[in-house]
Parts: sequence; structure tokens; C-alpha cells
Amino acid sequence: MATLKELFQGEFGHTLKIDNEATASVTTVDPTGTSSIAANVKVVQRLYCNFDESGCFLGYYVAAGVATAELLHGLVSEHLSSLSTLKAGKDMSTSHAAIYTGGPSLTDLPFSGRIIFYVDAILDDALKQQLGALGRSRGVWVQIRDRRYEEFITMYERPLGFISHDSRDKDSLVRELAEKLRRGLCPVWYDEFSLQPGDSLHDSISAGLQSSKKCVVVLSPNFLANPGWGKAEFNAIMNRQFAEGGNVVIPVWHGVTRDEVAAYSAFAVDIRAIDSNIGIDEVVATLHRRLLSD
Repeated sequence: MATLKELFQGEFGHTLKIDNEATASVTTVDPTGTSSIAANVKVVQRLYCNFDESGCFLGYYVAAGVATAELLHGLVSEHLSSLSTLKAGKDMSTSHAAIYTGGPSLTDLPFSGRIIFYVDAILDDALKQQLGALGRSRGVWVQIRDRRYEEFITMYERPLGFISHDSRDKDSLVRELAEKLRRGLCPVWYDEFSLQPGDSLHDSISAGLQSSKKCVVVLSPNFLANPGWGKAEFNAIMNRQFAEGGNVVIPVWHGVTRDEVAAYSAFAVDIRAIDSNIGIDEVVATLHRRLLSD
């Protein structure tokens, strides 16, 4: 499923996001404990702007290895400086001649007091409590999303699509398709993401097929020529399609013709498909809309 950085990049998709890479100075103690070392680290500052709700809030992405208590405390204490930096020199507002005019500008958009930290490490509870208390003392609400948040999302996020494919098509389409959907926070069951060493292939794939809301079937010459596992997986998917009254299967035609699909399955050819000839980005966008629509 999605990594913490992908969650930072993709969450709150309805808001306008303004980013700035800032340099912060932190002090660490060397391994001998005899001297301190000053270092500059990079932190991504982000302003989330919701013009419909007339408000904005702050976010930070802090990479692994630099998430010191000193740095995080400093970011909370100096959040107004981040807010000023992100708004500086940007003049924008929303308006629509047929709907409304004179919407709020970015400069006037009030700060809600919310600060979200995406920290690519596991923070101890004591530090989280300190940051929360520091935020409250400055009138802000600090929310921490560290690697425990990533683990929680991975564990409880139901896949929206099961990607059925022939392994020979990974390099030409399927791997990039799955990765781009995941980066867009559209969780999918895909063997390279979802199978772990020691897993039973049959049991894991069956569980993934049943738990996913939709089944994306990449029909290619390789898939159509596979008489074994691919055909058995296809039959299981079609059985679910019939059992649930349709609206389960989303075919992607990858280098196949209508006649070839019809010869393979009269049922599959009757389901409206996405043709990979439109390009990988458009395939991803179409699947993204379809998988998130239900």
C-alpha cells in the first residue's frame, strides 16, 4: 500500500497545495557524547488551502533520519513564519461569473490552527505528547502521522481494485499502472505489493480477489494464451461478476482486438473496456475515477 511520503503527497486531494522546501538547523550529540554537531536539514512545508470552506492549514514532511525533537519543537514554535513564507508573493482567489464573485484571496484565507506532521520515522509517545502540549500553548492543534499511521492505513485499507494480469505484462504496463494508482491513494491488490515471502499464492490471491471492490483484468495476448493460472483466475473473477449482478469487472485491453477477446470470452467482450492505446496516464486517470466512484 501507500508509503508515508505517498500519503503526504496524495491526502487532502480536494485542497490547493502550496509547497516550499525549507532548510532548518538542528543540533545533535556525537556518538561519544562529548560534543554537539550542528547540521542543516531539509523539510517540506505545505499550505493546504480550501477556498470553499474559507480556511487553510499547515503540513510538514520530515524525512527519516532528521526528525529530532529539537526540529519538531522548532517547527511548531515557528509555524507563523512558515505560514508567512508560504503565502508570500502569491496572489490568488476563487471566483466564477455564473456562481459567485469576489471569493476570498489567499492572503485573506484564515489559518485554522491545524498542523499535520508527516514524519517518516516512529516517534515515541512522550514526544508526541510534548508536541501536542506545545501546540496547545500556542493555540494550534498538532497532529502526528508517523510510520504507525502508514502501518495502520496499510492494515485496514480495503483494496479498491484487484489487478489480474499475466506476469509477462508487468514491464510493459501493469507495474507502472499499479504504482501510479497507489501514488494517487487508490489502493489496489497487486502481487508485488500484496504478497509477502511465505504466503500461500492460492490463499492470498483468493483473499485479495474477494476483499477488493472491483477486479481490473488486463487482457493481453499473453493473458489470452495462458491456459493455466490466468484462466482459473479469470473464471473466478467472472463467477463473482455473475454472483454480484455485474459491475465488478473493469477490463483493460492491452494489444488485443475485439475478435480476440470475443474468442476468449463472450461475456468479457460485452463489458466496456479501457484500451491501453490511450496511454498509461489516461488509463490510470480513468481507472482512478472509476475505482473511487463507488
